[in-house]
Amino acid sequence: MEVGYLTDEGHLVVVDSIGVRTLFTAYTIRGGTLHVLTHADPLQPLGSVRLRVTLHRQGWGAKGETFVEDTEAQLFAASGLYVLLGPRWSSIRTRRRGDAREVHWPRGSGRKAMKKEKGVAPPPKHAPLVVLLERASVKGWRRDGRAVDVYAVELREFTDLVLGKMTARLEFANEGAAVAFADELPSAGDMTGLDRRTRVDVDRSKAFTWTKLAATFVVIAAVLFALTFAAIVWAYSIGRMDHVVRGVSAVWTGAFVYAWLWHDVRWTSSREFQDLRRKYPRVAEERWAEGAGDAPEDFIEGMRAMGVRLARDMRGLATLDRFLRQLPPDTYFRAFVMDAAAYATDVMMRMVRRPVEWRWRWIADREDLVADMPEIDHWVSPVTIIAWVWVNKDPKTLDAIILDQVATINRMLPIEDSEDDEENDGEADEELGEDE
Repeated sequence: MEVGYLTDEGHLVVVDSIGVRTLFTAYTIRGGTLHVLTHADPLQPLGSVRLRVTLHRQGWGAKGETFVEDTEAQLFAASGLYVLLGPRWSSIRTRRRGDAREVHWPRGSGRKAMKKEKGVAPPPKHAPLVVLLERASVKGWRRDGRAVDVYAVELREFTDLVLGKMTARLEFANEGAAVAFADELPSAGDMTGLDRRTRVDVDRSKAFTWTKLAATFVVIAAVLFALTFAAIVWAYSIGRMDHVVRGVSAVWTGAFVYAWLWHDVRWTSSREFQDLRRKYPRVAEERWAEGAGDAPEDFIEGMRAMGVRLARDMRGLATLDRFLRQLPPDTYFRAFVMDAAAYATDVMMRMVRRPVEWRWRWIADREDLVADMPEIDHWVSPVTIIAWVWVNKDPKTLDAIILDQVATINRMLPIEDSEDDEENDGEADEELGEDE
């Protein structure tokens, strides 16, 4: 489940419940159609609803806090998800000043956050609210007359990292519409069991934690205020009241600036913000690696839905290369890249001259997933290779780059003796024994 707003161009900006804003130009809603990269999915209108979204820091069984205020919204159905569009993004209860106003690009894009970009950051007053409710993120529902409470998880950048537990309350015009909507979703059943089965990856406490930034900020502020007060006392002792007035004015100005800046420091020093930094992307990508066995097949199926047919060979890589080169660099997002990398790695390992044991491994200092081959003490970063083609438009094609990697792996593989060589070696040993 994602909550956010649309830019003037119709691109999606996700505003997560911690307060981080991320722009996905790969996702566009325009003219009644949801575009994801090159795939266009018409939105089927399901009518008007009253919408409210609640964040549950202590689980669905505990009282939550409002994340999206009660608002009118239009409900649409698309392939695999529901889309809700509200009149104003300001329905989102989120921070609206300081660093939280920055809009970030997806991780790995190499682009700087935007502080001021017309139609994007800060969002225009007329920017519509958007809620993406993927069926895969829905854990259950309960209906009360014409109102349906949908229990879903909030995800980080379309990965499997769970940021929080949400309840989207949809109030329909009549009970029949509510029943028809709820029948398409899994029932919640026992809420205690649902809470226990659904894990949140990030500590959602807003408690303050001391960080280097916070400590440095406090020390600098304390020193500056101490020096200013000392100057005021000295000026007073020599009767320079004009200097005293200036000093007091400086204290008040400094206190105002300090309070304004401390708001950002306090936010980035919260336990939930720091825990997100520690766990993303590591936890998300390690989890992806554990279940990446089906990723090539899933990616092939997903590309087929976009009208791109891939084979598990070098021709398929050439097709993927052409697809990536037509995409604008700013549409890059990591979740798609990882699945594309799984497909490219599958083709690469099929091309190696003999089977090689390998696994996905997270390298902390690179913050990257690599295909690791312990047998030859070698690894390849297909995620980086995909980014070269998609973002940098590398002059070398994807299939050529993968062929180079195959050649490197082949050279590093130990040369194994054939069965004939082993028989010849055995006969030579016997002859040597007879001579002795």
